[in-house]
Amino acid sequence: VFAAAGIHPENCYALPENWLESLEEMLGDERICALGEIGFDYHYDNTDKAVQAEVEKQLLTLPRQEIARTSIDKNGKIKDQARFARGG
Repeated sequence: VFAAAGIHPENCYALPENWLESLEEMLGDERICALGEIGFDYHYDNTDKAVQAEVEKQLLTLPRQEIARTSIDKNGKIKDQARFARGG
């Protein structure tokens, strides 16, 4: 059994201080085959796009081999995801 590990956009509002280091450690486990689900989720009216953007920005600082296989939430704006994927 393999799994993906990530921060779903709906859950990015109350992350512990060391969340990125913990996630990177999990991604080093051979049973974790992908980073995900990540991205932007604007499904709910109370979505804080700035918080989601900050978490996405931090996720993209992970080593390239960790983000090569990624599951992206489809409820966000594709243009926002594309902008972050290009480093902007």
